[in-house]
Amino acid sequence: MKEKAYKAYWWLANNHDWAIRNLSVSIVKFNPKTKRIDDDKKKNTKIEYWIESGKNWNLGREHDIRLDSHGATFDEALLHFTREVKKYYKKSYENQRSSTKGWGQNNR
Repeated sequence: MKEKAYKAYWWLANNHDWAIRNLSVSIVKFNPKTKRIDDDKKKNTKIEYWIESGKNWNLGREHDIRLDSHGATFDEALLHFTREVKKYYKKSYENQRSSTKGWGQNNR
């Protein structure tokens, strides 16, 4: 998984650098039944990495909730995030497919 996460990171950096520049990573403990952070801290028993980003997020303009991703590990969350960027910014992906450096259709 580490190798895939490495390739995914560099694919983002080379093709959608805004996604890396505006990346926000949180380690959260939440209620697995509701998949939300509960006010009752005792119910928050599951820990995950949550990733958020957006094109102009650092300027306070855009948090693209379609890209919100999560995983039990940072690598898993990053791979999920990369798939979402690829899915919602497909036109950019297809125009720059030659510079993916190992991140492509088979890395799902």
